[in-house]
Amino acid sequence: MKYLDFEVTIDKKSLWLQEVRKLLKDYHVRWQTIGHCIHVLCMEDAPSYLGISSFLPGRMKYQVAPVIIFDHLEAYKTKGGKFYHIALTASESSPQLSSMIDEIRNNAQEKECVVTNEKRMSVIIGRIPVEEIDFPVLLQLLHDIKVPVIECEISNVKYTDRETAENLGEWSFFETEEKAEAEYKKEYLRHFRNAASNIQLLDPDF
Repeated sequence: MKYLDFEVTIDKKSLWLQEVRKLLKDYHVRWQTIGHCIHVLCMEDAPSYLGISSFLPGRMKYQVAPVIIFDHLEAYKTKGGKFYHIALTASESSPQLSSMIDEIRNNAQEKECVVTNEKRMSVIIGRIPVEEIDFPVLLQLLHDIKVPVIECEISNVKYTDRETAENLGEWSFFETEEKAEAEYKKEYLRHFRNAASNIQLLDPDF
């Protein structure tokens, strides 16, 4: 399985997170303590020649880090049906972020990648075996927890092979529009010079 993730920082000392752990202390929950992220792509199959830039085409890489605002907890069953994922999620996503994720997912499918996950604006914080708790009970417990509005900047993208634990690529978005535009212009000029160099090789009189 190959994953393309938007990394998110979660404060482990947050009161809401401590409350979740306290309410579920009698259950066998496997808590996610590191590597919090939004799973943009989970792929059963992806051509080996595709790098991280293949999923972030054109100017997508050269923009300010998108922001997501989390405000509540949710739960849903895993694809295999053995666990419930407990997740921090957003009631609404920014048009910029939603459009970006849609474009990445469409781009992956056009490149014949087998995408297996649904689009979710959420970060998994734990998972619990389905036999441990009735789903309505879990939902009610999570509903009773007051999550403050949490604004998170998504600065990093990571592409990994989960089976081999291999890091296949990373990318960082930019802090400001000025930095993003400057880097885009540098990349554009680099490609232009490379193209001009190739023309010279083909035509000595260029």
